[in-house]
Amino acid sequence: MVKIQIVSDLHLEMDWGYDTYSIPPQAPILALLGDIGSLIPPHRQKYINFIERHLAKFQIADVRTCLCQYEYQTLMRAKERDSTLGRFMLLDSDRLDIPGENVTLLGTTLFTTAPPDHRFDIFDYYYDTIVDIENWDGHQHIAAHHDAVKWLSDTVAEIRVEDPERVVAILTHHSPSQRFRALGYLAGEDQDGITLRWSSDMSVHPVWYMDNIKLWAFGCTGYNCDYVDEATKTRIYSNQRGRFRECSDFGLWKVVDVAPMNPRPPLEELKRTIERDRAEDGDDEDSSDIDDLLDPMEEDTPEEDAEEEEEEERGRSRTRRGWR
Repeated sequence: MVKIQIVSDLHLEMDWGYDTYSIPPQAPILALLGDIGSLIPPHRQKYINFIERHLAKFQIADVRTCLCQYEYQTLMRAKERDSTLGRFMLLDSDRLDIPGENVTLLGTTLFTTAPPDHRFDIFDYYYDTIVDIENWDGHQHIAAHHDAVKWLSDTVAEIRVEDPERVVAILTHHSPSQRFRALGYLAGEDQDGITLRWSSDMSVHPVWYMDNIKLWAFGCTGYNCDYVDEATKTRIYSNQRGRFRECSDFGLWKVVDVAPMNPRPPLEELKRTIERDRAEDGDDEDSSDIDDLLDPMEEDTPEEDAEEEEEEERGRSRTRRGWR
């Protein structure tokens, strides 16, 4: 069992708390899921110092939202100067196998998408008027989401084939769910597109139903949750401080256990649960797509297994990344 301390949305840029804010170590691994602070020049060095200070207490897995190559290299040089610092991993659509454990962390920003009729209005307005990121717009935001979904889908499927007993924990900045249990008050009417900027509905993708995923943690929304999705048995988790410290249930000491594989529910039971969830959400979508969503979970014949194994052997080119 792997213990991970997960925090996000500290927003140290709001109170300049880089020098004084301290996360007490309750687990060997600290996962930072974005919006920790700012890297614009007045904040940059203090942000780096904050990370370096916590490398003295943790191994850190940082889901990339704003940490660029310069800051990453600065932290690597700090590790070279001080061998007592913990290991650091910047997760930018990267896989991290925990040494000595049958657990893999997959980290990606995720980003989001929106209905075609107004997706670019929502995101272009956001990047034009609210967030100023050089050489970045709504088209790139949506493209990055599709890239993240494809990477997650391919990587989770690859792990399931090569090591069926390996447990996967996914760490993202944006929420993978738009259900009330994940978003709270944000799950209601969304005239300004805030929900679409901060969350996506991953339940429309087959990767959501892969049985080797045991944890999906995220940040960004300003609302905390901790529950087990009834359909997939995946733990959905967030532990955010909030931009204005609005998350009263935020806890620096909270620890998540990534447990071994458990038996998945029978496929017919899973299909009924998905249909019930959709009905509760007022989704009248045709349920004929459920079989396609669950197709990766169908058991293959021995011939299909052999064919997939040969294909994997021919096409496998990605090398596992470890702690740096």
